[in-house]
Amino acid sequence: MLARSVARYSDRCALVGPEASYSYRQLEREVERAAGGLHQLGVGAGDRVACALPNRAQSVVSFLAVLRLGAVWVGLPKVLAAKELDFILGDCTPAVFLTGPGTRDKLGGSATKTSSVRRVLTVAPGMPGDEWEELLSRASDPPSVRVDPWAPAAIAYTSGTTGFPKGATHSQLGLVLPAMVLLSEGLAHPGWRYGVCLPLTQLTLMVSSCLLALQAGGTAVVAERMEPADLSRWISREQVNSMAMVPTLLRGLLDCKEVSERDLSSLRELHVGGADCSSELRERFSQRFGIRPTVRYGMTEVPTVVAVELPGERLRDGAVGRPLPHLKVHILDRDEVSQPVGVSGQVCVGPASGGPWAGAYPQMLGYWGRAQESSLKLSGGLLHTGDLGHLDSNGFLHLEGRLDDVVIRAGTNVSPSEIERVLGEAPEVEACAVLGLPDARLGQRIVAAVSLRPGTTTSESALLERCRQNLAPYKVPEEVRLLSALPLNAIGKVDKRALRGALSAAATLE
Repeated sequence: MLARSVARYSDRCALVGPEASYSYRQLEREVERAAGGLHQLGVGAGDRVACALPNRAQSVVSFLAVLRLGAVWVGLPKVLAAKELDFILGDCTPAVFLTGPGTRDKLGGSATKTSSVRRVLTVAPGMPGDEWEELLSRASDPPSVRVDPWAPAAIAYTSGTTGFPKGATHSQLGLVLPAMVLLSEGLAHPGWRYGVCLPLTQLTLMVSSCLLALQAGGTAVVAERMEPADLSRWISREQVNSMAMVPTLLRGLLDCKEVSERDLSSLRELHVGGADCSSELRERFSQRFGIRPTVRYGMTEVPTVVAVELPGERLRDGAVGRPLPHLKVHILDRDEVSQPVGVSGQVCVGPASGGPWAGAYPQMLGYWGRAQESSLKLSGGLLHTGDLGHLDSNGFLHLEGRLDDVVIRAGTNVSPSEIERVLGEAPEVEACAVLGLPDARLGQRIVAAVSLRPGTTTSESALLERCRQNLAPYKVPEEVRLLSALPLNAIGKVDKRALRGALSAAATLE
């Protein structure tokens, strides 16, 4: 893919980061250097290379270099707590772990004690102790590798119902196909500048921004997430044409008085996904800035877009667009029976059975090292998303919530069971349940309800501090409520439906 783009657009700008930019020819050379350096460390086909890096040019270069060797890239959010990082490193057993100074300090050396990690490298552009640049400076040419397009190429960890992350594994074919489809359908545009300020360690963003730009002969423009005024200036300065956001970013731009229509004038399309985004918010944004955000629905296991709102369409709340032509969406009931138009069920995704893309879509390869969970997720050859929804008579997909209780906070999935596990390990806690309650700014806010063991005491602030010590910041509840008892169902489990009603009623009274 990269060689083809280099041949066509050698001197065109391919990648812009905060500290470096590359033409297509320069990018190819940098990727070759990085692949050579990783090869000198013993990285080869099938080896995992974990990356917990900020949005920098090096993040994209290292991703491409790992795939160049036929190795497996593993993106890890740098905001994860040390225990979370340690669990994932132990699960995917990487040969090399690329990380910044802050994350390395957070681990406190635990990664080097993990027998699965052969080498930890600090990536610190322009700073003393940049082991990555030192490695590349003495790298030899990488070997010629014949990559198997169906072999594992990337692992994206997603929250699991057990409270532990699961690694959705994808092939190289699965990574490059989305851009091929979007380009062929006129839903992506050659030569455009594709901006991303959400974490590239999320595989979906790497695929839908950087890989899309490079396959389209465009420019990938990357930066860290920033405050609304700075974001608008960055969009204007870099002349970003296309960008994906979560609703919280849209609302921040809309509410910031320093942001003008002129700042966003280079944007020709703006996509919103990751959480519910009301038509009211999109219309307000359109009226102020002259560009209407369109909805896209996707997930880690696809690994990116499933359905899109086409230009000129106006979707009702709950609708997320039409499925892309290489996919077929099935709505199944609990008995795996296909449901007719208008009837709700679980949203399941498989390859299209007709048209030019028939049979082209490769399902994810499963969850890394979890055969039983993989077989359930891919039962019957379909990806079971866990989302509830229906198809209407016009072919639009509508979402109605989730089968499980995953909270979508500010566009990021948070597993309640992860938080419940941390709280439940406190000696004072008898029972706990974590819910997502509606929030105008975040989409959902995280609320933990806790009952204590008889004769013990603790405070809500102490329980919140426990969460801060053991979880990434975006997983920490907005509030903990101490209750005398939690409602139970007939089999003695916490009745989350009843609890949700009680908490919502209490919030209304407040």
